[in-house]
Amino acid sequence: MPNNGVQVVPQKTMQQVRREARREELVKPALELLATHRIALKGHFDLGHGQHSDQYMNPHAILDTPPLVWQLAQCLIDLSVDASEADTVAGPMMGGAFLAYVIAGILSGQSRPGAPVTRFVPLQEVNNEFTIRTHYLQFVHGKRIWLVDDVCRTGQTLSLCAATIEEAGGRVVATGVILQNEKGILIRDPALKAIHHAFVDTFSAGSVDSDKCPQCQAGVPLTQF
Repeated sequence: MPNNGVQVVPQKTMQQVRREARREELVKPALELLATHRIALKGHFDLGHGQHSDQYMNPHAILDTPPLVWQLAQCLIDLSVDASEADTVAGPMMGGAFLAYVIAGILSGQSRPGAPVTRFVPLQEVNNEFTIRTHYLQFVHGKRIWLVDDVCRTGQTLSLCAATIEEAGGRVVATGVILQNEKGILIRDPALKAIHHAFVDTFSAGSVDSDKCPQCQAGVPLTQF
């Protein structure tokens, strides 16, 4: 039956409603941890993919503290209503893969005795495209995938990774990030808009094409850290 152009929005489950109601409680410890680390950097940054910005959300400040990664991973698990449905947790190298590895380990440790192990899959970027090494294809084909990343600025990486997973025969059932840009185009892939997306916190940062970057035109060198 035609819907006359009206978008059909899936009904939220009671589990989703309850978790959204508890969001403030669930994220409070994680936000306190993020506040103690130097995450937001100011300067002149090359974001890759031809984009520059005066702000950079530094994932290294998260990844160089293993207990922090573990606690943020647990927060994402608590926030994601579909985490228990995933056979595999996947993420792009480097930050997303580190996060995915930790999440897979936590989920495996929390599963009932005798349950299948939650697998981990890293996606590698080569020439602005993501690939999955042959060894990991067995954990993608025919599997339900939770796709995670540390920082989501525009949603391009999530979309490219999702396309790679789908081409390898996997099905993305949920996405999750630690930090997401409220100014960015968070989810470009229409297929991803229909699934649950979890995030710990937001930030606000714009970006410009590198050939139009005012800092480049002013001769400001790229920030090194």
